Amino acid sequence: MMLRILFSMMMLSSICAKAEVADPVWDAVSEAFRQANIRGISSYFGSMVDITILDSENTQSKSQALAALESFLSKNKPKSFTQVHQGTSKGKDSYYCIGELETQNGKFRVYVYFKTNASTTQIQEIRIDKI
Repeated sequence: MMLRILFSMMMLSSICAKAEVADPVWDAVSEAFRQANIRGISSYFGSMVDITILDSENTQSKSQALAALESFLSKNKPKSFTQVHQGTSKGKDSYYCIGELETQNGKFRVYVYFKTNASTTQIQEIRIDKI
């Protein structure tokens, strides 16, 4: 019985590991967060972005979202950014990624929701919460 449980757990972890596929857009956004490269992040923004930074939640234009993110990262200089988790929708037209941003002022959980249209991947939502 114990052997069956152990085998099932190993198979499940193997399946979960294969579900997390490397994505060039997420890798670029992760690197941009590491370097506080706001332009690198905003280059993937759609025309409107749902952006939540701590307790401030808004739907903003690309330029407004860029300014909000720039303000946050100027007050919270990144030390590191680590990818924690990612997943895709059933239709594979959207996916999300979660990362941990360590700054001079503490750690933050960063959630990014991407939508893929034709050949373009755009950020539709960014959420940053204090850990």
